Amino acid sequence: MDTFDVIVVGGGISGLSAAGRLRQEGKRVLLLDKAKRLGGRVASGKIGDQLLEVGVPCHGRDRGGVHELSCKPELAASLGLSAETDEEGNSHPTAAALCTQWSNDFDWRQGFVTNLKRQGSAVVVTTEVSGTAVLGRHVILTCPPAQSAQIVTLSGLSLPDELAEIAHTKEILLLVDAHLPSGVEASTSGFLTVHQQTYAKATNRAAFALRADTAWSEAVWEDDAQNTRALLLQEFARMFESARVEHSDTKRWRYANAKHTSPHQFLRVDDAAEIYVAGDGFGDLAQSGVHRAATSGVAVATQLLG
Repeated sequence: MDTFDVIVVGGGISGLSAAGRLRQEGKRVLLLDKAKRLGGRVASGKIGDQLLEVGVPCHGRDRGGVHELSCKPELAASLGLSAETDEEGNSHPTAAALCTQWSNDFDWRQGFVTNLKRQGSAVVVTTEVSGTAVLGRHVILTCPPAQSAQIVTLSGLSLPDELAEIAHTKEILLLVDAHLPSGVEASTSGFLTVHQQTYAKATNRAAFALRADTAWSEAVWEDDAQNTRALLLQEFARMFESARVEHSDTKRWRYANAKHTSPHQFLRVDDAAEIYVAGDGFGDLAQSGVHRAATSGVAVATQLLG
C-alpha cells in the first residue's frame, strides 16, 4: 500500500495551498480530487470559441460582487505564482491553469474518497476506483463542508459540531456567446449581473458570464434546468436588446460562497487526531473565499509541520 506523510482530499485552493506548503518542507504528499482537473470552484471554460472564467465569483460578505478577474492576482499571490493582464483586461494564464501549474511539484490523482479508517497511528483512505486504498500519517479534508461531513460520518467517526454549522450559498451562472454591436451598454437587471465579459471588436462577438444572485438562484434551484436557462436568456435579452445569441449554457455552483463560517482556521476530527478539515468555510466572512481557503490550508499544514 502506498504510504504518504499527508493525504489531502480536495484539489481546490485550500487543498492546493496545504499540499504546496507541505511539499515545500519535503513532505511526501498525495492530493486526491474527484474531478479531472484541479481548482475546485476556480474554473475556466469555453462558450462558443471564447474562453471565460466560469468559477464562483470571489467576494466576501462585506465586499459585494467583485469581478472574477480581480481575484486572479489574489489567487496567484496565494499560490506564489504570477498572473499577467493584457491590454484588454484578460489575465494569463487562466485561473484554472494557475491551479494546474501549482500542482506540478506534487503527486495528485483523480479519486472519489469513500472511507477513512484508522490503522495504528495512520489513516487508510479508500477511493471508489476498485476500492483502491492509500495510507497517510495525516489526512486533510478540504472538499466542501457537506462532503467532508459525509466522509467523516460514513467512516464512523464523530462529526465536529462546528463543521455541521458551516453553510454555503447556491449560485447559477449563465454563459452566453453573442453578436453585439460595439458600444452597447447593459440595462439594469434585478437579479442578473455581468460576472465577466470579453469582446472581439473585429467580429462584434461578445462572450458573457452572468451571475444570478443567491436569492433567485436558490428559488429556482430545483426547477427544470432548461426552463431556468430560458428564464435567464429572457432576462439577458432584456439587458442587451440588440444582442443575437449564438450559444448559451448554465453553470450551477452548489457551494458558491460561505454564508456561515467557523471562526477557527481549521478543525480536527475529535476522535481521530490524524484527520483535519479545512477550507473556505473557516475564517472571517469579510475576507474573500480565496483568502479564507488559502489561509486555512496553510494554517493546517503549518500545524502538521510544527
